[in-house]
Amino acid sequence: MLLKKMNSSNTHLYKKYRKKVKHKLSPVLIQFCKNMIALAVLFIVAVVIFPTHLITSITDLYNQQLERFDFRVATIKVLGNDRISAEKIISLSGVKTNDQILNLDLVEAKNKVEKELWIEGAIVERVFPETIIITVKEERPQALYIEGNKRYLINRNGKKLQEVYVEDDFQDYVKVLGKGANLKFELVMQELHNFTNIHKQIESLHYIDGRRWDVKLKNNIIFKLPETNIYEAAVLFEENFGRISKLYKTCVVDLRLIPDKIYLKVIN
Repeated sequence: MLLKKMNSSNTHLYKKYRKKVKHKLSPVLIQFCKNMIALAVLFIVAVVIFPTHLITSITDLYNQQLERFDFRVATIKVLGNDRISAEKIISLSGVKTNDQILNLDLVEAKNKVEKELWIEGAIVERVFPETIIITVKEERPQALYIEGNKRYLINRNGKKLQEVYVEDDFQDYVKVLGKGANLKFELVMQELHNFTNIHKQIESLHYIDGRRWDVKLKNNIIFKLPETNIYEAAVLFEENFGRISKLYKTCVVDLRLIPDKIYLKVIN
């Protein structure tokens, strides 16, 4: 699932790398796999038929096989990263070169990587005989959340990814204001997504009393949405005001009482 979400170039790189590694499989590794399969079958038979001491002997033999082949990590490959360096991701995973590849806890390594705020998801896998591949999907900031005197880049679910100290560096992001607005803004963005003249012009979203939204557009129009019937309000607004170019003065369009009334107000 995660690989499907990666861009095509990273996916191509991943497949190309896997193919290259597979070509390096040695006769030693093939023999190891055969031995492990034989031991697994023998173990199952022993559980059903033979006494406990034989099971213990087979287990010891299995461990001896692992020690005999002693596969060690020689290469750690990171795919899908852009913002976070490969070195940091490898460090987060806890995987090191010369680790015994069969003793690695891949789930634990994955969980460690995903603790990084900028990582949405990760896959950690072995590629025998000596490679670990860590594939990550990084978070994508969707808005700038203003909470009191602080500003944060947030993802679509409202997760705070990074505190921002120079707001001017992030002018391309929609500003989101109001208590709890970071957890709700994606819903109103989805409601307005199909209204091109609105969606592409959104400058800020202000969550009012945890109930409804005021939307400020880049053309200096603010429209007040009702608590419900957001879609109907957006239809009315786009039909009547959607093609207005930038105004010199701020105009407020109050849609809270639709369909009965629409109020207009110009702010000097």
